[in-house]
Amino acid sequence: MQRQPRRSAEPLAQWSSLVNEWCGPMEITADRRTFANGILSVQEYGRVRVSIIQADAHTATHRPTSSAQPDKIYLFMPLEGEFTLREFAGEVHVGPRELIMVDTARPYRMRVDAPIRFMAVRVPHLLVGLSPNCTQALSGTVWSGQTGVPAMVASALHAIAGHMDAPKGVAAESMGLTVAGLLTSLFAERLQAAKTDGRSARQLQFISMQAYLRDHLSDPSLSPLSVAKHFRVSLRYLQLLFAEHDQSPARWIRTERLERCRADLLNPTFANLTVAAIGERWGFYGASHFTRMFREHFGEPPSAVRGGRDQDDSSDESRLLHTG
Repeated sequence: MQRQPRRSAEPLAQWSSLVNEWCGPMEITADRRTFANGILSVQEYGRVRVSIIQADAHTATHRPTSSAQPDKIYLFMPLEGEFTLREFAGEVHVGPRELIMVDTARPYRMRVDAPIRFMAVRVPHLLVGLSPNCTQALSGTVWSGQTGVPAMVASALHAIAGHMDAPKGVAAESMGLTVAGLLTSLFAERLQAAKTDGRSARQLQFISMQAYLRDHLSDPSLSPLSVAKHFRVSLRYLQLLFAEHDQSPARWIRTERLERCRADLLNPTFANLTVAAIGERWGFYGASHFTRMFREHFGEPPSAVRGGRDQDDSSDESRLLHTG
């Protein structure tokens, strides 16, 4: 789907409008005499949004507002050119195959001195097991995408950049979970290096718990109590750990199971299974109970998702938004 901005508006004003619509509250400044080009290509992979931004020299300043929901993390990687990022009191330069993370819960400023093309991967805090209280330990330092886990992440993002509109429907959901898993590994590796910090240690424990839960979502005996026993912590401690992310263990399990059910309903491979059978695959027993939980979470019954599968798959394409 392509959106054509108003041609009567100047390029900088158009670019500012697009960035604010798709990237949240940002103040965009540039030389109006020289800024002529801004292109934003957006693809949704489930709960993960991947964007490729191409623009002339400009500065983007993010200041969280009380009305916004600061529950997202961005990972930036230049594809061509470089930018300078200022967060807290420090300033770092980021070039091709280098990665840096920012948290929308905090202010930051990106300065681009020459035309650039870069990727921005947006994920919810909870999907990668982080809270705004701990992301400060991950900010302000550049990952070099030449070796180790950062190289794996950089290579994957480069591959996605070349095939932005490839996955459709349930494949896009799976792609989002894969990208989120790579980012979780990237963040966990740095937190591991700072494990002497109590907050970082709790975040690592939370990430481990999320991995365990995702591996056991289909187990009908999975419960907050069974998780607490597995990790040898009290149920109260488990609840407090999830409360740091504005969640409860039970709600997290229910939400992830519902997301898996929705993916199965969209997947033609499971077209022979009844709605109730798909619910049972992920721990929901009783068709009426599953339908009620599903409707409360997604705003529509499971049958509506299955009925609209073909339409969803055909319309899930990247959006190209540009100035000019």
